[in-house]
Formats: sequence, structure tokens, C-alpha cells
Amino acid sequence: NHEMIKDLAKIDHGYVHAQDQFGRTPLIYLVQSHPFRDHEKHDDVALLATVKTLMQHGSKAERKDSFGKSAYNYYAESESVSEVREE
Repeated sequence: NHEMIKDLAKIDHGYVHAQDQFGRTPLIYLVQSHPFRDHEKHDDVALLATVKTLMQHGSKAERKDSFGKSAYNYYAESESVSEVREE
């Protein structure tokens, strides 16, 4: 929910940098739930707006989780999976 993330980021920047036990941040989770997996629940405009909001509040796309993967890595994986599914 883009509006909720925007509001939380304004209240406390700590939400943007929060990590779970695997070192995953909200940006990593957002990229992992990319719309390629479910076009009916998400759209590219909302996804892009939410990514921009997180990054404007200091989220780092290159920050790696405990598996050594960043938001960029997860996005790249989703991108290739989507191409295979479409073909």
C-alpha cells in the first residue's frame, strides 16, 4: 500500500531501514512481490511510486540481505522469470 508506506516513512525514517532476521528491508520485500507475479493486485505505476518513496527516504537498493542479495538482484531474478512465463 503506497500511501501507508509514504505515511510511515514521513513519521519515522527507521521504517525504511528496518530489517527482518534475514536482513531483508521493505525495498527487498517490495521487489520480491513485483507485479510480474500477480498483475491483478499490483500495477507498475504503484510499484514505481512506492520504490521512489522508499528511496527518497534513504532506502538503499544495493543493500544486501544475509543471502548476499540486494533489491537489484531480486528484481533481476523476477525479470527473467517473467520473460520465461510470457514466452
